[in-house]
Amino acid sequence: MKRLLRATIALAALALTTPALAQQANRTEPKLGLGVGISNSLMITGDQTAKPDMGYLFFIPFNVTPQIRVEPFIGWARLDTDASGKDSDFTIGVGGFFVQPVATQVQLYAGGRLGSRWVSHKDPAYGAPGTVKNERRDTILALAAGGEYLPVPRVALGAEFQLGYVSVGDTTTTLGQTGAQRTGGGGSGTNTQATLFARIYLF
Repeated sequence: MKRLLRATIALAALALTTPALAQQANRTEPKLGLGVGISNSLMITGDQTAKPDMGYLFFIPFNVTPQIRVEPFIGWARLDTDASGKDSDFTIGVGGFFVQPVATQVQLYAGGRLGSRWVSHKDPAYGAPGTVKNERRDTILALAAGGEYLPVPRVALGAEFQLGYVSVGDTTTTLGQTGAQRTGGGGSGTNTQATLFARIYLF
């Protein structure tokens, strides 16, 4: 009788466990999404000066596995004043991260980003005597770490911090009055960037 009771309990437990396991196996983690962010980017502009400005980022996170994420991104910043002229900063690149859940609705991630950045500066009243336009392309390699809170499974809110190395490209200077150009400069530097973001997973 005891054996029969034990066998019955075991079969009942198996019957209850199997659908749960099947449901878990068939459950799909969100793979592809879209994200936007706002950062305190420090633009290193074409006239070789650094100007704090608000930057904007657009992400396309792709979770290869629940722990591995690949994330192409675009970033841009712009500053236009009568006193200093026009400065712009456009970046395109990709990031790779290891993602680790630490609570039911919280996960941390760490990895790096690699990008190309085009920066330019145009003096006020460009075209007048003594005015110039500077343009160059930089390469950025950054360590990045962040945290996400998921109020619902497909929406993530969080923050990210970056420590980057910048390979500064040669600057092309165009004289506003004549259109003549000269090229020079280059170098390297470091920068930091903090970003607040929202990601929404579609699939």
